[in-house]
Amino acid sequence: MNVNKRDAIKALSAKRDDCRRRSNTTKRFVNELEVARSRLIVRRDELDRFDLVSIEAIDAEIEAVTVKMNNLKQEVRDCAVEEAQLEQTMIRLKIDGFLPRLVRA
Repeated sequence: MNVNKRDAIKALSAKRDDCRRRSNTTKRFVNELEVARSRLIVRRDELDRFDLVSIEAIDAEIEAVTVKMNNLKQEVRDCAVEEAQLEQTMIRLKIDGFLPRLVRA
């Protein structure tokens, strides 16, 4: 395998690892948001049902957290797709590097 392909594989590997780190960090943040959302729901349920102003405010917070969570979950899915594409490209480069050796043998 020539140096350019090795360098390309190393670069792709670094991008893949970075993507995994971002994905893991995002997953942790999603988990924290899910906990916060659950706490907001509990707090809303504990409110007097006639305290509509507080209930509406908490509902708005819950909605904002839910939107943020969904956006982050989409980021995790996008990262997984990117990671798979990087992995496929790395495999192709490795195969391309080994095929000439097999042909010569």
